[in-house]
Amino acid sequence: MPAEILTTDDLREFKVELIEEFRRIISSSIISNSPPQKHLLKSSEAQELLDLSPNSLRNLRVSRVLPFTKINGVIYYERSDIDQMIARHKSLLGLNLNTHPLNFHHETLATQYLLILSDTLMYF
Repeated sequence: MPAEILTTDDLREFKVELIEEFRRIISSSIISNSPPQKHLLKSSEAQELLDLSPNSLRNLRVSRVLPFTKINGVIYYERSDIDQMIARHKSLLGLNLNTHPLNFHHETLATQYLLILSDTLMYF
């Protein structure tokens, strides 16, 4: 059986196909495994979701980066506003929260995997 010679172009094409397949798998996995989301989040829930300190969340609010509602002294954030803020500030490797409202922690993990994979395959 004759050996098949692979060129660098073949490897680059394989890299692109592999990354696209990983994107598809991770995106579909994250979307199907996401629990139902609350519409309104209290400050503590938004801090946990975004992995922010109370001061960092306050800075987003004061600088009008993240809209909020105050009812009876309690500050609430709409989940859709948080997703839109993330999408405005972070669109990484095609995972865009405007089209896929992913859980932030899952999306972060998925993009980390894709970055590692992309960096590894970059050397081919």
